Amino acid sequence: MTVFLPSWRELPRPALLGLFLFFCAGFADGALVPFFPLWASGEANIPIGAIGLLFACYAGGELVAAPLIGGIADPIGRRPVLILSSFGVGCGFITLFFVHGIVPTAIVLLLTGMCESVLHPTILTAIADVTEPSAHPRWFGMARV
Repeated sequence: MTVFLPSWRELPRPALLGLFLFFCAGFADGALVPFFPLWASGEANIPIGAIGLLFACYAGGELVAAPLIGGIADPIGRRPVLILSSFGVGCGFITLFFVHGIVPTAIVLLLTGMCESVLHPTILTAIADVTEPSAHPRWFGMARV
């Protein structure tokens, strides 16, 4: 453990921010996924058979948006992309509280997935920009864990 702690102090601030954003996104996903079926069937009046399709909408948003807007961080910068995508994911999760029914929930999950598709690669790029190439596997692994 003592070998691991000093390495955090050596990491540049953008990489620490990236690790923090990965933690927040992972925490939000970890809190959403286990309780989503309960919320969907109990609060949003969604049939149990449609819950898997709603998860597919979230994944589909990531799949569709990644190649289309994945390179947007290069022309406009990583900071605005990280801010907007983090804001979009957060707003998407909050908006789920207010929507009811299959179609509105599917739209919110699709848009949230689109925002999250940009978040992860941009964080990894921010880490790669400020760390040595030989250290990339280590820091990328830490970000994912």
